[in-house]
Amino acid sequence: MSIVDQINKREGRGTVRLGRVPTEPDWGMRRDMKSRCYTTNWDELITVGA
Repeated sequence: MSIVDQINKREGRGTVRLGRVPTEPDWGMRRDMKSRCYTTNWDELITVGA
């Protein structure tokens, strides 16, 4: 994996990738519920109780 990282660093991101990863996947991260301040406002973090 380090060789792949070295080549991509030198030649550009995505030049070499694993065969199982599609260039344009059908899936993606859902962003509809994400706050605009998701990394800066501690009061907006979701808490889960057990």
